[in-house]
Amino acid sequence: MLEEHRSKGLVLIDTPGLTRAEMEDASDLAGLLQSHPEIETHLVLPAFLRPADMSRTIGHYLPFGPKKLLFTRIDETQHYGAMASIANRWLLPIWFLGTGQQIPDDLEPATAESLAKLILSSEPPPQASGLLQRGAAA
Repeated sequence: MLEEHRSKGLVLIDTPGLTRAEMEDASDLAGLLQSHPEIETHLVLPAFLRPADMSRTIGHYLPFGPKKLLFTRIDETQHYGAMASIANRWLLPIWFLGTGQQIPDDLEPATAESLAKLILSSEPPPQASGLLQRGAAA
């Protein structure tokens, strides 16, 4: 399947969320992802999680070799500093922000400007807003 879609600019592969007990069963998938350096594995986290929960989840998924973060549900919180703090702590750049339920339409590249606006603002962004400008990722 990867070879079939190699020419596409972006291919999203959604994997199931896994409990700690299921991680051993997913070791084959983790090995497959790790064996393909051309695959950029993004860990998807809801923006409203507490920092400790974000950190625990990242640690849980380390066997998959996440290289970037994608935060969803940014419209469900007014506190965005945890996203930047966790990204910095784990040295994982924030690459995309999910502004709504329509994927991929509601995914927007995270830019330094869009992240700064979120962190400095106390207002939640409108769904699929113009607040997040397309451009280079942060």
